[in-house]
Amino acid sequence: MRKLWKWLVGWVCVILLLGCLPAGVDAAAAEVVDKAGDEAVDRAVDETAEGPGGGAAGETVPGSGNERFVYLEDDGQTARLVNLADGYTVEAPVGTILDASRGPYGIRMKNWETTVTIYKEPLSRVSRASFINYTLDPIRTGKDPVQLRSDILFESGKWTVRWVEWSRPALSLLEADQPHYVSLFVWDKDRGLFYIQIKGADAGRNADYAARTLDTLERRDPDPSAVLKTELPDAPRAGALSAYSRDFLRDYFESDVQTWGFFEPSVPGYMFLLQEIESKLGYSFPFLLTYSNFDAMDFGQNYDFSKREGRTIQYTFQTLIGNSAADFKRSVIYEILQGRYDDRFKQLAGEIARYGAPVLLRLNNEMNGDWCGYCAYYSSLDPELFEAVWQRIHRIFQDAGADNALWVFNANYRSYPDFLWNHTLWYYPGDAYVDVVGLTAYNTGDYYSGEQWTSFTDLYNSFYWDYIEWFPNKPFMISEFACSGYGGDKAAWIRDMMVKMPFYSRIRVMVWWNGFDWDGSVPSRTYALDEASMGAFREGLRFYSKPRLGSGDYYGAPEKL
Repeated sequence: MRKLWKWLVGWVCVILLLGCLPAGVDAAAAEVVDKAGDEAVDRAVDETAEGPGGGAAGETVPGSGNERFVYLEDDGQTARLVNLADGYTVEAPVGTILDASRGPYGIRMKNWETTVTIYKEPLSRVSRASFINYTLDPIRTGKDPVQLRSDILFESGKWTVRWVEWSRPALSLLEADQPHYVSLFVWDKDRGLFYIQIKGADAGRNADYAARTLDTLERRDPDPSAVLKTELPDAPRAGALSAYSRDFLRDYFESDVQTWGFFEPSVPGYMFLLQEIESKLGYSFPFLLTYSNFDAMDFGQNYDFSKREGRTIQYTFQTLIGNSAADFKRSVIYEILQGRYDDRFKQLAGEIARYGAPVLLRLNNEMNGDWCGYCAYYSSLDPELFEAVWQRIHRIFQDAGADNALWVFNANYRSYPDFLWNHTLWYYPGDAYVDVVGLTAYNTGDYYSGEQWTSFTDLYNSFYWDYIEWFPNKPFMISEFACSGYGGDKAAWIRDMMVKMPFYSRIRVMVWWNGFDWDGSVPSRTYALDEASMGAFREGLRFYSKPRLGSGDYYGAPEKL
């Protein structure tokens, strides 16, 4: 550290003049570089293929606890984090609370003014340069409206470091806001990459701690027996459920019966297309999927039909404005946490409370996909802000008496980008704020380069068992899924899916998405049922109990005045 500060003093004037270098860095070797520079350094540091440097993700050791392999050592003056699984030690913030509950997907340390999250990125699918440049693109290009303070590449002892520092807007609704960030991408000749995000309440102290992190980060040999597992904490529900919703949850999500739902784009405005499909299938769907955002929030009269017909709405609300592709990637996460949308949420909560009957409220689905503006990709690479938004809206609904809302957490089966900082578990707001966990995986077909025809089992088997480990106390539903017609036999895929579905017994409700994705004016993913696939779907439905619409008392729940 003495050497570090000696170099720092020599650069103070440069910092003042150029404003591009962070305080607290061994800056003598710092060099501002562009993306091509990243790739050149990658080649110089390591000419071989990229590969993982840590333990295998997703494995478990029966009876073991993460505290055996990830812990704090305290000598009375300083504390150090020891991670035996990923093979490193580093100084911990004073008074830190260690969170290893997400196991192999990252470790978090937190105190009153600093949060440090450390990922040992395996780089199994992309190069180091691609990982860094893709991760930083919104920060660098202004897609994320932050103040970029520095973006430098330098050598620090045995490490090569990409240091990126920025500040986002202050968020008044956060109790202890930490708006200043340093992202450290750290690697050495052994090819492993550490991605360390440090955020704090004060920009200067945050940079100081980032410098200490670099100064104290040390490799150690990983312990082959140290395999981390996911151990999310249990928590009682935050707020009571209405008696109607408790009965509904029991009847549909705590029984052994699997029930089908449907998405038809014309619902709720027009019902005749859905009724025509139901007539052909010989099945009336008790669950209907709909979508809404800030431009179309009216729950009210649009959904009166569902109570009359004894159907339940899976109401998808996305915190987006507009319907264009560009609108879908524009984040309002910061504005929400400044209270700018509280009145809109209170309006929606009031409408759902007055409705009275159970509503499956699916908030900001597929949040781990960079096609969504509420993905952390567009908000400081910080999934904690997503959690804060979810918990904020949940409290508004509880305060409004919307105790009939059942909250559905629904990530995509795979994260895009598939990097540890964007993993599903970092978005999970906690058991207290979730009633049902949704699964989503589509057989997209092979219209687009890089996509391929995939069987139902290959799509769902792996992450279904992951979810059982991650969310042991929650019922499951497939919130939306379908099979495209490009690349294989859609009818055969449906027949196989119908036979396999009962083996996934934790899944209680399955919603078929009957629409299209488009490549301009050309349908690129043809998910809607055609004549052949309609026949296969009808055949498969014969193995499932036919629900009787309106059979539960909860559909007669009176409106709250």
